[in-house]
Amino acid sequence: MAKSERATTILEASERWRDDCLLGEGSIFTSEALWTHPNAESLQKYYSHNLDLGDGDFFQKFEGQLEEAPPAAAKLAAEILWVMYLIVSKTASSAATKRLQIKQVFGWSGSEIADDHWAIGTVLEKGVAHPGTGYQTHRWRELVFFIDFLLEWTSVDPEEKSRLLSQPWAFSEWLETIEGSSRRQLPHVLCFLLFPDSFERIASSKHKSMILESFQKELSAAPKDYSSRTDLDRGVLEVREALTEAYGPKLDFYDSELKAIWRPAQKPLPVQDEISDGTEDAQWLEKRFSGHRVWLLAAGEGGRLWPDMEKAGIAAIGWDYLGDIEHYENRDQVTKAIAEESGKANPTNDSLAVWEFARVMEPGDVILAKKGSDTLLAHGIVTGPYAFDDGRPEYHHTRTVDWTPVPNWQIPEDQRPAIKTLTDFTKYPSWVRAAFSWADASSESTDRDDGDSPASYTVEDALAGVFLTKPDFQEILDSLARRKNLILEGPPGVGKTFIARRIAWALIGAKSPRNVEFVQFHQSYAYEDFIQGFRPKADGGFELRDGVFLQFCRKASESDEPHVFIIDEINRGNLSRIFGELMMLIEADKRGRAHQMRLTYSPTGERFFVPENVHLLGMMNTADRSLAMVDYALRRRFAFFPLKPAFGSESFSAFLLEKGVDENLVRSIDQRFRTLNQSIREDAQNLGPGFQVGHSYFVPSGEETALDEQWYRSIVRTQILPLLREYWFDRPQVLAKNAEALGIT
Repeated sequence: MAKSERATTILEASERWRDDCLLGEGSIFTSEALWTHPNAESLQKYYSHNLDLGDGDFFQKFEGQLEEAPPAAAKLAAEILWVMYLIVSKTASSAATKRLQIKQVFGWSGSEIADDHWAIGTVLEKGVAHPGTGYQTHRWRELVFFIDFLLEWTSVDPEEKSRLLSQPWAFSEWLETIEGSSRRQLPHVLCFLLFPDSFERIASSKHKSMILESFQKELSAAPKDYSSRTDLDRGVLEVREALTEAYGPKLDFYDSELKAIWRPAQKPLPVQDEISDGTEDAQWLEKRFSGHRVWLLAAGEGGRLWPDMEKAGIAAIGWDYLGDIEHYENRDQVTKAIAEESGKANPTNDSLAVWEFARVMEPGDVILAKKGSDTLLAHGIVTGPYAFDDGRPEYHHTRTVDWTPVPNWQIPEDQRPAIKTLTDFTKYPSWVRAAFSWADASSESTDRDDGDSPASYTVEDALAGVFLTKPDFQEILDSLARRKNLILEGPPGVGKTFIARRIAWALIGAKSPRNVEFVQFHQSYAYEDFIQGFRPKADGGFELRDGVFLQFCRKASESDEPHVFIIDEINRGNLSRIFGELMMLIEADKRGRAHQMRLTYSPTGERFFVPENVHLLGMMNTADRSLAMVDYALRRRFAFFPLKPAFGSESFSAFLLEKGVDENLVRSIDQRFRTLNQSIREDAQNLGPGFQVGHSYFVPSGEETALDEQWYRSIVRTQILPLLREYWFDRPQVLAKNAEALGIT
């Protein structure tokens, strides 16, 4: 089977891996015996049997899992990642990212890979396939399968290993005996790497099935039942051989000419196949939408996704953990995957929504976007195929849509549909026809001017350049919405102020300055500044003035929109002095006019309350030595969310690489500052976790001339070392040791 030029280097590397590791039990990066049964058992013990399924960065969790493992286990894990990344194209993952992650994992062993090692050079540059975002999203599952494969492989005697590696179909059939083989993409990858003359560079059973089905028709061949992956691959090889004369030996099923045959744009399903033909409403639906389906789609909880969907020109749904739906052969597999992740016994509605969104909905179909069950937001024409976009912070399953927003499009109470994510409403032509009549009536009666409205702001906007996971960010939003008061606490440099404004805008749903106020507490800040008090006049005497919080609350009470009051250095102020008798009113269940209290200084007995739409977002620097124990009153009234340094996280490393920082410098920053922060954490008597150094020092401002070693050293000398001198002012030897570890002498 002829391969592309870029595959040559990859397949040569694969041959070395086969000979040195699968047959020789050796290593790619060292002279040790790494691909052995004991080392595979170590990975099973410390990783497969110790899975961390919580939220968070894959590599940070992976490091914690291997923390107690032998060094050889980390080295073997790095080499497994190298094999997994061999085929991945640069459009799916850059070579710099692949190199950085492989080196990072190998470094957990206490050793390093030489920068000029052949296995992390050009062989990682281009790749030969885009296995889909699910290959990364479900990387932990693929890794579990790889470990299971290696455990089985290292139990096979040498003679049998040689036989299997000389017979592609025998190896493929043997691979299918490993548990989980039918659900993973790695069997496709391994078969291609080891037997490129028999297997395609395709990591999807679905794509192979589509190729077989389409070309059997094209070649007038009798359809066959392919009950296993091996049979499927045999069939694809037969198709290739049949097409070679017409398309040449270098044919590729992903070339546009061939792909147009096995994966063409599908024609819309005629309406009469979906509903009873002949009724007046059915005829209206047929004529209006030319036989395309009509879908009802929820735009997130309470319609919160609508600004993002309208701005991006997309429709989107959740269940992101499923990965690319193209990799599922049928809806039953989707149902099973959702059940495994969610714990639901029979999530048929969920799987139906996902399956229909990805595999039934077609370009030309019509979507009605709804908010709850009482409001329609827009109608739109689907303009593109399904895509899994993991570049988004949430709702990765997408379709491009040409939207037409309709203001004040209300659904009558007796016509309100069930609250579901996605429903095919083609079967309800009377309702659809009525809905468009409501839209026409709404358009005729609406006269609005949005010229002064602020631009919408979504969770996706907020997460750009923020090193928080989507679940963590959503937890912050949910806590702030529920408790009304939340404090971001963390050491210096974790981006508390930067994140605070984004939290506010995301909660509001718009980048609206009039809905946000920002103050900084200090030791002299008082009730008179915050609530109300007598202040001196320019011409002598005193006058009663309202404080910033009182003014903000009055303004907020005039609308229903969320308002966010941001307080920097909240623990530097004397909360009892600042809030006075009104401390009670900031509690979530003491909001509103029913709990109003008389203002201390008001001569008229004016009463004050904190509106329900006001949210307090505080920031607290945990490394401030001047602070005593945080006031218990503050602890009781606020939720707290800790922000941590992002060094070592996949997202921060990718961010620096994208900004143009050399991959070796990125790795050096990660390693040096993780070591520094470990030293700070372990100094529990004087410092501790609250004194760690944050990542924000290394977020480029855009004004740097070069992001190189000199840039790094300048930051350390002028910003980091002064902080460390304060930490270890009485222990110069500790300071010198840590400065040297940062590369500064």
